Amino acid sequence: MQRAFHVCHFHFLIVPICVCQLCAALKHEKKQVLEIHSDADGKELASATVVLLHLVPENPSHSQSCTKSTGPTDSEYLQESPREKNMQNFRENLPHLHSNFLATYKYPVTLFHAPFHGVTDDIAEIKSLLPGVNVEAQPLDVFSKDRFFSPEHYEEYTDACLMQRTYPDNCGCSRRHFAYKQMNYVFTYGMFFDTDVLHKYRYWLRIDSDSRVKDVQEDPFQAM
Repeated sequence: MQRAFHVCHFHFLIVPICVCQLCAALKHEKKQVLEIHSDADGKELASATVVLLHLVPENPSHSQSCTKSTGPTDSEYLQESPREKNMQNFRENLPHLHSNFLATYKYPVTLFHAPFHGVTDDIAEIKSLLPGVNVEAQPLDVFSKDRFFSPEHYEEYTDACLMQRTYPDNCGCSRRHFAYKQMNYVFTYGMFFDTDVLHKYRYWLRIDSDSRVKDVQEDPFQAM
């Protein structure tokens, strides 16, 4: 979760100054906390959303990880299936998100998705797994060369084996397929700066497709 207000970190030598800043922040915070709404049952809800991703590239090569690469002519790729993997995870885990959290705290869901062929069917199924929940589907073009942050390096970054040879690492991140890397891009940058759909919220809760919500004792957004 991210908070939209200033947090004051202070040293004992500047306590007086920081106390003033903290008091001002608390006054501002108190005013913002009042900006809540109620659901159909009268339960107070914060200005928040749950964020899901369904990023599937149209180009199959963008879902290829590298299993071996000792040279340009000696590379082995593994074709992965992010669409099938995501949807299977959603089928297993979204019912838990619904019954253990969203059925009680009726927050909207923001679904960021790539505009691939067949995504309409996937969105409809995701919505069916979250009955009664307001799901806002927001397309994000994160796989085209035109929208890539460094178009001159697009062919390099989309080739997992070339990335592994050029930027070897111990964690194995460079060999992961382009779709996985773009997922991380969206979670750390794209969903904030490539779209304004989250600007209307004060908090957001990002949940991976393989995350399972088991037990929620209180509204985490209100607890903030």
